[in-house]
Amino acid sequence: MTTATPDPSKSAALPFRAAWSLGTLVKVLVSLVLFVGLALALQGGWERLGEYRWQFEPWAVGLSLLAMIAASIWNAMCWRAVSHAFGARLGIRPSLRVYSWSNLGKYLPGKVWHAFARVYMAQQEGVPLAAATASVLTDAMLNVAAAALVVVLALPTIVSALTDLDGALVTGIGLVGVMATLALLHPSALNLIFQVAERVMPRRSFPRIGVGYGTILAIFVLYVLLWGMYAAALFAGIQAVHPISSATFPTLSAILTFSYLAGLVMPLAPAGLGVREGLMALLLSQLIPLPWPAAAAASVLVRVLQIAAEGLCAALFSRL
Repeated sequence: MTTATPDPSKSAALPFRAAWSLGTLVKVLVSLVLFVGLALALQGGWERLGEYRWQFEPWAVGLSLLAMIAASIWNAMCWRAVSHAFGARLGIRPSLRVYSWSNLGKYLPGKVWHAFARVYMAQQEGVPLAAATASVLTDAMLNVAAAALVVVLALPTIVSALTDLDGALVTGIGLVGVMATLALLHPSALNLIFQVAERVMPRRSFPRIGVGYGTILAIFVLYVLLWGMYAAALFAGIQAVHPISSATFPTLSAILTFSYLAGLVMPLAPAGLGVREGLMALLLSQLIPLPWPAAAAASVLVRVLQIAAEGLCAALFSRL
């Protein structure tokens, strides 16, 4: 009686197929969760927008949507530039795909799911875990620092309009804070932060930044320009509801970034939903000023357009 000899190629293929199936399942589940978060955010924004009986200008809505799409693409390129600073040579197409899909995670409860998703998806593109984690953390720092700078530049206008405080004094304090943040972005400071993190987390290692401070500041300028693009989208979105002067653009930029930072510190609001729109409507009605119904409708409209733009980018770049 002869015994069949197992085929080595078939036995080796079984673990490979199991690993492939598990990896595919994880990708599908991650994509599904991100899409559900986006859908729920879009539905909530659309329902709130339906509360306002307003006549929207189609051309302005279209311009605002295009500006949001352009800002989302620019943001992906900002993160790619940060990744390159840590030695992760991601191409343009993978960067757009990873950023646009992982960015949808911010609409899930909590403040970290988009970061986890981006680290995971970057690893799938061959980026080491340490480099992916460091790039995501530095991206967040640069984004917040750029937003804070925009707010500080417009503080005299905001403070004088809302309070009796000395605008120059508040601006000076704000500038000190921004300068301290920029100092923390120096390669030596960032590398020191990562060294401390390695001591706190012995099993985790972080790469060292191999570029100069000038490169970091150049990347920082890209983030400042990013907020200018979002401000342009806000300006067009407001024009869809109520005409305003282009002279209000600096104030609009500050309102946008201040609302973003306020929504960022609220732990229970995914992507600052509700908090950002409420504060933005309040500031628009006080500083521009817009009639309250117009300010409220514009703030919700801009959020809906942002969600739609990020969803369109994720759908488009998933095919790259």
